[in-house]
Amino acid sequence: MINRPLQRDALFKRPARQALPAVAADPGCVSWGQCYLKFIIGHQAVTCQFPATSKVNLMQDNMGANKGPVPDADRRKEMVRIFDEMPV
Repeated sequence: MINRPLQRDALFKRPARQALPAVAADPGCVSWGQCYLKFIIGHQAVTCQFPATSKVNLMQDNMGANKGPVPDADRRKEMVRIFDEMPV
């Protein structure tokens, strides 16, 4: 169980000006938030997550991560590689 997986927006500082990578398209992500949430729930040890937001627009975006497939282990590795290559 993961509480506040988006680390109070800390995860969004690094890709702030980066386009969403193509690897996020297959699982149906349209935002960085959805990409992160799908990445997390795609881990075999995670059964649920609580994004915890008080903003309606962010809650609606987070709910979009409930649609479509979650990334498998290989896609998750590719997502980590892309994130690691982003400028800090």
